[in-house]
Amino acid sequence: QYDHISISPDGTYIAATVRKPVNNKNRMLLAIIDREANRLVRIVDPEEEGEIDQVMWVSDTRLFVRRAWASEGVEQYSDDPLVVAINVD
Repeated sequence: QYDHISISPDGTYIAATVRKPVNNKNRMLLAIIDREANRLVRIVDPEEEGEIDQVMWVSDTRLFVRRAWASEGVEQYSDDPLVVAINVD
């Protein structure tokens, strides 16, 4: 089940956030899917206490990804000011 779906500018790829239970936490990961081949190209996991917060395509094969993180003992996620650029492959 996907929460947020974004299609690359040329329509080749889908970036979709997906919930994955890890250590009794329901974390948000990013799946990048090749639409034509209908296959998973990449999973982006923002580490143990983080989850994917925002995704924005900047070209046909490159995305900006921002994560959110949870502090020890806090049930709410906070935005991380760091933005990471990744290629689909």
